[in-house]
Amino acid sequence: METQRATYQSSGKIGISLIVLPIFGLLSAVAVAAAYGYGSVYNPSMKLAFILPMLGGGAIGGLLALGGIVGKCRSMVFLTLVSFIVSLICTYLIWTFFSYALLWRSDATDDLMLIDFLVPSNIWMMMQFIVEEGWYSTREGIPVTGTTFWWKWSFEALTIVGIGTILPPLLLKSKPFCEASGRWMTYEKGVLNLVPVDDESVFARMVFGDIDAVLQLQPAHSDRPIRLRLDLWKSAAEEGGGVYQIQLVTTQFDKKGNTQDNEKQITGRLVVNQREVERIEQYALVQPTEQPLAAQVEAMEDQSARDGFDRA
Repeated sequence: METQRATYQSSGKIGISLIVLPIFGLLSAVAVAAAYGYGSVYNPSMKLAFILPMLGGGAIGGLLALGGIVGKCRSMVFLTLVSFIVSLICTYLIWTFFSYALLWRSDATDDLMLIDFLVPSNIWMMMQFIVEEGWYSTREGIPVTGTTFWWKWSFEALTIVGIGTILPPLLLKSKPFCEASGRWMTYEKGVLNLVPVDDESVFARMVFGDIDAVLQLQPAHSDRPIRLRLDLWKSAAEEGGGVYQIQLVTTQFDKKGNTQDNEKQITGRLVVNQREVERIEQYALVQPTEQPLAAQVEAMEDQSARDGFDRA
């Protein structure tokens, strides 16, 4: 009976991200909020009302993910919690910068400083003023006022906080970390491309993590329409081993001749020792016996041209 190979599991440790992530996150929130706040004032377009919150949420989420990588955060619970709090702070700071930039643009900031808009009551008064009077007009010169802003602001807040909270753990949960070296593993996509096998017993062994079953498959070119792709994460430690995953990749062509790869996961992220990593890398040096797809197509076109010439 085959024994299932161990699947990679994160240690869930917080590491130095306990300090790094909140500091990095707050600095990122200030930077994103300043750019967002001033950008909203100088580009008051309704089209941007939908695009800008997504960009803002993506920016703060991406920076928080970067902070998680720098801080070596393996705890998705801690990362999600910090991301939620920082995203809320970022949304509030957006209003701070937006309010100040709006008054600065109208030369009404003589007696006000940026820090004044950190006070919730001042921001609330600014919001009520905008709802009643508006601050930009349509192309017909009609001021935009009323509940339009409440809907816009609700969408803006939910989008920024939602994306900013979800994106960091989404990006980091798939990154294996080597506890032995204290570093993230290096990722190599498509270390091996293999010809799929019809033998169910070989396929079952491959799914269970039998490296011998994997390495008995024929190598394939990376442009083969149907292939198995082995992705590898390697540890920086001398005997740290690594993690691999196999996907079934099907390449489809649209009417314009563009390609699109559809991927289906065959195995989980399976742990391998250093010797097995070396075996995978050595097998990757073996040249496929099949011709590349481009060469096959060219050969078929040449044959078709010769057949046409012979008939003529």
